[in-house]
Amino acid sequence: MDMSQAYIQAVRERATNARIVFDRFHVQRLAHDALDEVRRDQMRKLVGTEEGKAIKKTRWALHKNP
Repeated sequence: MDMSQAYIQAVRERATNARIVFDRFHVQRLAHDALDEVRRDQMRKLVGTEEGKAIKKTRWALHKNP
């Protein structure tokens, strides 16, 4: 299901024995957003360094499925 609190609440109220499972798209989206946030934070901290240059332009490589 969608990760909306409204959906979760409705299932908990109406189908008390149901197992709640979130759909892959929404879970992946959260993981990708978190990865982007960490990568951007690292870029801000390492701007102008060799490590910063190594991280630059890695966004799509990090998100890609090898």
